[in-house]
This record gives sequence, C-alpha cells and structure tokens, in this order.
Amino acid sequence: MQRNANDLLFMVAEKNSSKCNQMIREISSSSPTAPSPFTCVINVNAKYFPRLKLTSNSSCSNTSNNNSSNNNTEFLLFDRIMCCLPCSPLCEMLNAGLRVLNVRGRLVYTVYSMNPVECEAVVSAVLLQQKGSFELVDVRSMMGDIKYEHSLNAGEYDNIGDGVVQINL
Repeated sequence: MQRNANDLLFMVAEKNSSKCNQMIREISSSSPTAPSPFTCVINVNAKYFPRLKLTSNSSCSNTSNNNSSNNNTEFLLFDRIMCCLPCSPLCEMLNAGLRVLNVRGRLVYTVYSMNPVECEAVVSAVLLQQKGSFELVDVRSMMGDIKYEHSLNAGEYDNIGDGVVQINL
C-alpha cells in the first residue's frame, strides 16, 4: 500500500461481530474519510492479529525486516496501538500489541476490571518478559481532565510461564 507520509492507517480489530459492525457504521457516518482515508475494520481476535506482510514496492517507513529467509520480507508495524479489553491474568493481548509496535511507538493498555492488582501484574510481567525492550511511561501530564487511578503497587508479580501471572501479596 503506497501512501503519503501525512496519511494515517487507522485499523480496528474486534472479535465480536456485532461490535465490529457497529464500529463500521460509526466510522462511516462520521465522514467519508474519517478518521483516515486508510481505514480498516477487521473481525478478528486481536491476540491472533496477523503480521501484515508488505509488498516489495511499498513505501512505508513503519516496517520490520524478517531476515529468516533470503527475500527480506517486511512487516507493517504501528506507531500507536490501543488495547481496550477486560483484564485477565493472561498476557496474550498486551504481548500481541507489542509484537506489532514500531520502535518509539506508543501502546495504551486500558482495561475494565474489578481487580486492578491483576491488571498491574499483567503489565509488570510483560515488562519483565521483554527484558528492557519496552518501558512504562508516566503520562499524567498528558491526561488533562481525564479521571484515572494511580498504581496500587500492592504486591510483587511473577511470570509463572505460558503468559500466566502470579500475584504475591
């Protein structure tokens, strides 16, 4: 896909087909080109989000090389990712987002959960798994009037394998 540097690719991955259809209607009704002329809504579970292979004539700067083969296959990476989901002790969704995040990109991980300790444990475990490849950034100065809660820091977290987190209170 060739595009100008000022154009944005806006992609939504939603596993619930009725929510997916609702997003398509909302995006389509707001403007013919909103939020971007390059808009894609796909009905897929984001933890299985495919790596998008680019053709050799693509002029996209958000790519990664996979040198495992001789053809220097390039994959699309994203500058901004938002994961909005219910929290679980599995780190799959956050890891899936990080897998397609561009260098110096930003990922927002927002959850709706009755257990904020569990959510913090997921983020901590993923950061430990990534061994310094990613960092947690303080964004309080960017929040404006948005309501948010500070970190609980209620315990220590261990990754016990297969992306499962154990909370040690």
